[in-house]
Amino acid sequence: MPSELFRFKQFDLLHGEGYKIGTDAVLLGSWAGSDPNIKRILDLGSGTGVIGFLLAQRFPKAQVHLLERNEAAVQECHANIARSPFADRIQCIHADVLDWKNTEPYDLVVSNPPYFASALPSSNPQKVSAKHISSEDQIKWFEKMEELVNQEDGKIALVLSNKHLKAQKNALPVVFSSFQLNRKLAVSHRPHSNPSLLLLEYGKEETKSEDQWSILSSNGSFSDEYSALCKDFLLSVK
Repeated sequence: MPSELFRFKQFDLLHGEGYKIGTDAVLLGSWAGSDPNIKRILDLGSGTGVIGFLLAQRFPKAQVHLLERNEAAVQECHANIARSPFADRIQCIHADVLDWKNTEPYDLVVSNPPYFASALPSSNPQKVSAKHISSEDQIKWFEKMEELVNQEDGKIALVLSNKHLKAQKNALPVVFSSFQLNRKLAVSHRPHSNPSLLLLEYGKEETKSEDQWSILSSNGSFSDEYSALCKDFLLSVK
């Protein structure tokens, strides 16, 4: 299928089949990180770049690196960078996440990771590449996130869908050896429904905050929490 154009308030992104821009990526890019002085950001498995572009808008001092193994997604990402206002600060790297090496750590490492191979069976090769991974490789994926982050004061952030959690029988599948869970946000589509997305941020602090809200309010409009988080990015949110 041909690429489509997704319009944000400050940039537009091409996104193709298997790498469609979704609520999970938009929420993570709008939520992850809080230090305004973040200088280096890495997105593992970046697709066509949406999380990185949102973080580039939020952190104007940061260099953003996007790591993606799928060649078609990388080509779209390069096109997106060329047409964006952040072209001097974003770099897309064509490499396999599990094999990639880097010597300079990142202040913030983020990911919307693939699901387990047992989840979301699909005959679409692009979708399989974007969404499927073995349980062993997913553990290696999380280990790579920890390997690449600054070990003194870096942050690791990711979003998990209910498909991740169902594959793990609702047990949290992410444990980092030297980082603590600092922030947790559970997001449902409507009030009083079960959360469909889980956003997690890890750091060296022992503090922990938890929050839960829905994208829509009881009257069907966007909730105050969702609007506050996404109003600087989404045209649909005022």
